[in-house]
Amino acid sequence: MKFRTFLLSTVLLLSFSLVALGQSVTWTLGSVPPSSWTVSPSNPGPSDVVSFAGPTSVYSNSCVGEVNLGGTPTLAIDSINKTIQLFYQPPAPTYCTLILMPVCGLQGIFGTLSPGDWTFYCVHPNTPFAVFFTVAASGNVYYVDENSPAIWQTGSSWATAFTTLQAALAIAQPGDEIRVADGTYHPDDGLTAGDKAASFDLIDQLVLKGSYAGYGASDPDERDFDATPTILSGDLDDNDLWNILFKADNSYRVVTATETSEGTRLDGFVIKSGYANGTSAPYERGAGLSVDNGVLAVANCIIRSSVSATGGAVYCENADLYLANTQLHGNRALVNGGGIYSSASDVNMVNVLMTGNSSDYGSIFGGDAIYAQGSKLRIMNSTLADNGAGNKTVVSFVWGTSTDAVTVYNSILYNGGDEIWSNNTGLIDVQYCNVQGGYTGSGNINSDPLFVSPGAYSVEGEWYEGDYTLQSTSPSLNVGANALRPVDDLDLDDDGNVTEYLPVDLVNNSRVYGGTIDMGAYERQSSGGGGGTWLPLATVDVLYNVPNPQPGIINISGSVSRTVTSTFEAELKLEISAASAAGGTWTATWNPDPGTVGPGTEVIHFNLYGAGLNTNLLPAGTVGVKVAEVQILTRPAP
Repeated sequence: MKFRTFLLSTVLLLSFSLVALGQSVTWTLGSVPPSSWTVSPSNPGPSDVVSFAGPTSVYSNSCVGEVNLGGTPTLAIDSINKTIQLFYQPPAPTYCTLILMPVCGLQGIFGTLSPGDWTFYCVHPNTPFAVFFTVAASGNVYYVDENSPAIWQTGSSWATAFTTLQAALAIAQPGDEIRVADGTYHPDDGLTAGDKAASFDLIDQLVLKGSYAGYGASDPDERDFDATPTILSGDLDDNDLWNILFKADNSYRVVTATETSEGTRLDGFVIKSGYANGTSAPYERGAGLSVDNGVLAVANCIIRSSVSATGGAVYCENADLYLANTQLHGNRALVNGGGIYSSASDVNMVNVLMTGNSSDYGSIFGGDAIYAQGSKLRIMNSTLADNGAGNKTVVSFVWGTSTDAVTVYNSILYNGGDEIWSNNTGLIDVQYCNVQGGYTGSGNINSDPLFVSPGAYSVEGEWYEGDYTLQSTSPSLNVGANALRPVDDLDLDDDGNVTEYLPVDLVNNSRVYGGTIDMGAYERQSSGGGGGTWLPLATVDVLYNVPNPQPGIINISGSVSRTVTSTFEAELKLEISAASAAGGTWTATWNPDPGTVGPGTEVIHFNLYGAGLNTNLLPAGTVGVKVAEVQILTRPAP
């Protein structure tokens, strides 16, 4: 999985290549500007001609607009880094004929764009914005609903949905998407009944998404992971008892991904009851999910009650696996890797909850939760608790020149025995975590995390998952490190922004709430007290084009709109100061007062006024002299 590290605040325009054909940018006529910067269509494909529109601070004719903005509106499209910059190419006009033809914004065309995640932005102080959008790979969308009434099932709509997932997988091609309604689906559906070797085989570049309301719902495309779950069950005869008995006839592996590449995704499923009791590879491993020589992103999934020799829930070999907002409960390995077994792979975990996983030989080999061999393992904002019975929870065997074998940030590892074990502790990096028994590293603690209601095994041996959110007195609240949050690569909040810091927790509540991130997979949604130190959120530069000759002592006024993003409920304030030899007395006031903002993105508006600027102290004829700076400050709301 490639991790994007683009940050708008640090973008430099260095070079541009492969400029898209057909691009254009023109002024929008009229006096009513667009409400915001947008692209259309919002979810384009590679054959779509993508257009854009947005407001500017100029409401005069286009010539005056170019004078005020410093030049001709121009697009720079970088198809390699997938960025589009709007900038103003000097020189600006020196003379404008009076024309009563007002303009209120800009619009234009990017043309067709290659598939991937794109950023459209402008850093000019009069038009600062950033729009994130994705150009989908070419492909079809197929629909699956076990309750479909269609006689002629083509899968092209909910009204003609396939009744089995295997029917959609049989015709899907790379770049396609399959949407599956709530219900229970078995790997042998539509195939040979009782075939333990049957599996839901993911093809390369397939996006498989579940938990849709499906046919007959007022909005069949509505997704609710709790109310309308899509279950992929290895219990072919639906006869499992307590999730531990009568499993011998279950599927060896419920879901498999082999030779897949980046872009392959599994999203919104409950995967359960795999039983990999085969005598040879690959039927003795990865009963829930097996990833072999491939790349796979897994989001919003639960993998439970599966049993293998190795990798009870998940087995990955020579793979790149990203688990986000995913839970692994009550899985078992006969040897090691009760939750995950990783061999020569990269495994990244964000907002993951692992409980009740075990390995029968955990006391010898370890790895009740995770066994990583020759692999890199990154555990971020996750909770691993109550795995095994006093054995080794996370085990890492590395050799050669491996670096950073295990990285654990902002997480809780508790009540599993030896929580982190490695044959080379120099390759373990643990920071701002609650680890039972303690662990060397910045910000680590060793204290009962005070879960609301931990899970437990029934007398029959079935795992009950409990509630691993944190009590109000938990020592793991508000003691993590905000700077150690990962980037939202999988767009967990579905806002099109894959460059922002992780915005949500395991159940899609806001991260961060109260100013400082909690340890573990959950963020407690309480105020955190409010108040505290004001911290910078955004900066706005006030620029002035100095005439020749200078006009002497002047006053400057203006209105500014700015998009801000806060990961918690926050209050804002403005501070403005002179930033040039011209000096002046500056004030900035809200228009209107935004009150509290966040969590999320909002547009704020304010007016600024500078009195008594001495322009004689500025170089005549200079464009874009910074004469003032506005700081937008934030702190948690009370």
